Amino acid sequence: MRIHNLDALAKPLWAPISALTRQLATTTLGTMGVPVDLPQLSAEHDRALARHAVANIAADYWRQHEYRPGILLPPIQTVGVPWEVAQDRIHVLDLPPQAVRAAVAAAKKPPRFGKASGPNLHDPITQFHVQVHAALATIGQLGPWALGSALPLLTLLRCLLLARYSPYRDEALIAAEAADALLDALRPNLSRRMTRTPTRLSELQAQLVDIHKAVVAIQDGLVASEPTRELLTRARRQFGTTITTERLRRWQGMDPLTIARQLLARESRCSDKALRDLLALAGRLEEIDEAWTRFVTYVNTLPEDRQRALVTALPLFGAMRAPEKPPATP
Repeated sequence: MRIHNLDALAKPLWAPISALTRQLATTTLGTMGVPVDLPQLSAEHDRALARHAVANIAADYWRQHEYRPGILLPPIQTVGVPWEVAQDRIHVLDLPPQAVRAAVAAAKKPPRFGKASGPNLHDPITQFHVQVHAALATIGQLGPWALGSALPLLTLLRCLLLARYSPYRDEALIAAEAADALLDALRPNLSRRMTRTPTRLSELQAQLVDIHKAVVAIQDGLVASEPTRELLTRARRQFGTTITTERLRRWQGMDPLTIARQLLARESRCSDKALRDLLALAGRLEEIDEAWTRFVTYVNTLPEDRQRALVTALPLFGAMRAPEKPPATP
């Protein structure tokens, strides 16, 4: 049923997606110096391609939107089968059909694919961005295993060479930012390694407040004019050397809290979802502490044999006395 739902959503897109994908593949392979002679796909392959495009639309949509209030889904895998996914992911076929339909409707992809005009893939800058986005999509789906593919490695090499040796400043900056994006995508996600102790949660909350204030100050400087050298220097001093003029231009129209959260997630090496969850917990520290105290008080009223059973079941619980802080939870 869920595959049939993907097929129904993909049916209007078969022809335009097939044509656009062939054009993008030809451009990407051409920029890598690979001889291009793509075979004609069968009708079944065309349907599979359109089905996969719809799956990617759903994955991209739910990466950026809450599934329920305060709840973000893990990364959604759109390749392979549902019973073979990475530990930190779910499969697109795990989504109920209405979630996929909502994603396609909200993203308004069908009208966009239906347009006759598209990007100029003969333009070298467009070709470069196509190659970078194809590499990012590969990394997003395969994670570290993407390094077994030539596309991400050659794209990263191209970006690094252009950033270092290009005689044109703008080209070097674009290539450097693309290299940063590729390296960020490959950077390990340490979300599962983060602790949720009150001290750590308070620190995260304080860090977000400080970063938010700094971002607002930078944005105030962007209101009157384009990013200046002085403003870029300030931003790099506060947020790191990966900040570029292009990134500052994008910040002009963004919510400062979103920017601050992105910067903190990168600094903490965790996903946006993990950071949102941690910050939500930080806002409930007092409530959590009270609940923990009530639990410990209750346990202390139990007979000793029941307490010993609980200690065995909860090895992080520790001594049977009310702790000053809840235990660290990995």
